[in-house]
Amino acid sequence: GLNAQATRLLETNPEKALNLSLQSVQTALRTNYLSGHTQALVLAGQAYHHLNNPSKALLYFSRALEKASARRQESEAADANEWLGQVYYGFGDYNQASSHFFASLRIREKIRDRRGVAQSRMQIGMVYAAWRKSDKALEYYERSLGTWEKLQDPAGLATVLNHLGRLYDQRGDYAAAQQHLERSLTIHQKQKNARGVAQTLHSIGDAHFHQQRYEQAINYYFRSLKREQRLRLSAAMARSYNSIAACYAATNRHQQAVFYHEKAVAQGRRAQSREPLM
Repeated sequence: GLNAQATRLLETNPEKALNLSLQSVQTALRTNYLSGHTQALVLAGQAYHHLNNPSKALLYFSRALEKASARRQESEAADANEWLGQVYYGFGDYNQASSHFFASLRIREKIRDRRGVAQSRMQIGMVYAAWRKSDKALEYYERSLGTWEKLQDPAGLATVLNHLGRLYDQRGDYAAAQQHLERSLTIHQKQKNARGVAQTLHSIGDAHFHQQRYEQAINYYFRSLKREQRLRLSAAMARSYNSIAACYAATNRHQQAVFYHEKAVAQGRRAQSREPLM
């Protein structure tokens, strides 16, 4: 029904996904379809999240969690917690993010949702990485990796390999970073996941940048940018322009550095203003 349609459209047309999920919220209430109602609230939150409207996303995920808890819908409660964690993570509120990710993990372990458990562990790893507790991050990423491998889930596998690569980069272990990121890139390319390819190319660029290999870094950043432009990923494009500017600044090419820095600022403004078209 509406929820399935909305799910399919989240990436490509979040405005349409939002309209469908808000319709579904109403319909499910009228027909007393309670699990559908909770799912629709989560979907509306995801659509707002895709449209860079975190305050609205927070509102819908919180309502979803409240309803899921009251209705004892454990799987929906785990999803709502996961998404709340992601919004708080985006805000840089890692304490809140961590408590929602752990809540999600506890439910998923209880209902034996292995894919969900792998996802929650990966997100807890992200919080530890943000806190620079890299040993804890490594432990959670490795456990997540083991589960994705057992499940033979290419999307989960490629994502956690990207996180592991970035963590090794943060630790200054560039050989391990390169190894994990190349493996992530290969899977994303095989899966034809353009967004995943763009993200991983950027991560590989970062690893080169940290080793002061600026020409290689620029090459990867431009390859990432090309895909982000095609996918119209405003915030990611702003980040790539910034990274390219940093490479030019590091190699004393100041005109190019200024040019790309200004593009980053303009693009960042555009990313901020993407309000939902209602």
